[in-house]
Amino acid sequence: MIITSKEQLKALSSKEDPPLLSDRVESSLQVLTPEEIFTRDLYQEHLEEIGFLLFQCKDLFDDMDVNWPKIKAFEKRLDAHLDAIQVGGPPAFKCVTLFLSDDDEDNIFAAAYTLTSMEYDRDGENIDLVIKSLIDSYDTEDNDLSAIYVKALKYGQNPLIKDKLEALLTHEQFSIQATAVEILTYRREGDPAKVVELVRSPEPALRVAAIHFLGWAGHRDVLPFLKRFLSHTRDPNWEKLVLASLQLGSATGLNHARTACQSESTVTEHLPLYIALAGDLTDLNLLISTLCFQKLNNTVVEGIGVIGDVKAIPILIEKLKTEDEKLKLKIAYSLELITGAGLTEEHVVEDEGVDVNAMSPEQWTQWWQANQNRFDSNTRWRRGKPFTLGACIEEMTDPKRRYCERQRAYLELIIRSGVYIPFEADWFIPKQQEAIGKWEEWWAENKEQSIRSKG
Repeated sequence: MIITSKEQLKALSSKEDPPLLSDRVESSLQVLTPEEIFTRDLYQEHLEEIGFLLFQCKDLFDDMDVNWPKIKAFEKRLDAHLDAIQVGGPPAFKCVTLFLSDDDEDNIFAAAYTLTSMEYDRDGENIDLVIKSLIDSYDTEDNDLSAIYVKALKYGQNPLIKDKLEALLTHEQFSIQATAVEILTYRREGDPAKVVELVRSPEPALRVAAIHFLGWAGHRDVLPFLKRFLSHTRDPNWEKLVLASLQLGSATGLNHARTACQSESTVTEHLPLYIALAGDLTDLNLLISTLCFQKLNNTVVEGIGVIGDVKAIPILIEKLKTEDEKLKLKIAYSLELITGAGLTEEHVVEDEGVDVNAMSPEQWTQWWQANQNRFDSNTRWRRGKPFTLGACIEEMTDPKRRYCERQRAYLELIIRSGVYIPFEADWFIPKQQEAIGKWEEWWAENKEQSIRSKG
């Protein structure tokens, strides 16, 4: 991005303290000195690096070839560029605000993230600027810009973000309220007592967003409302209500999900997996019966792997005969999830040979015939070991596990334990590691009791 407008030149040349939000649009003519041009270009480079590194820090979590703890190296570089801008004071700050109105989405994201992370702020005025931009993007129905500001507020490191978002919970627009709840949910911040009031909203999307937040927060006071809403199975957001019910330890959502899975007209995409996360071996037959719904095969197969009942292994091996390569990969993954067999084979993906879980029915049949006697058919299994909640924590910690696996393990851990230690599988690495450490401490204190009760 080359900055050439007179307004931008004036803003960058000022050496005064950052102006109030209402004054930031003022401008007048002024020519930059060589020193000021150097300063402008320097902070422009920092911001462009921040945009690049944000992509590396956040979008690489689901890359199967990336060891997730190593993303911390990108985060350290990101923090270094952010520190450089903060040290730069007013000139650097002004450069950031100009990027916020750039025509490049990466630059806008970098500016919005920087403004929500800078320590140099007046009562959260930088955050106000980003929030105003978010509201303006809703008014102009620019969904791409809205998504950028939402991500910046999710990832931003300024502790004042929580208060600013909570203030939006009473905004006149339902969409702004719902977005504030969405961001608070990701950040695991916000007062449940303030969010629970939104469950009474006449706007369905806002109600669901509030219930989703309260499910992750473990706020069981919402259960009476939730049980009533669960009876409306035609609601397009019904799945999210089932999930919240499971998270809050209520059997109502699970029973509704079981009923819905009995018919192709009522079953929805994620219900088989949610049933599996509840961990009841008696649900295996129900999951197997849903394999007849072709549109759900990938989710059902994953659910069968999660539930960990070895009686499903011959069925999964038979399903490996399918011609659907994507489904075969999912079946092989589920077989490995149950058995921990470690069977791999060379598989060509975009002209590159990679090792994946074996997809040969013959190879799996041979392995199962040789090993089935060591697997108790009345036990849940996870990667060749009897399932415990510790297995979920191991998956969250394992450097080889992808984002989707680690997030699923966390969800299973909440549902099965009833404990609500916050975690997201693409948070910044130190924050993730802190959360995992708390889970490990909890498991060390509760391991013996949990194993006695069979996980």
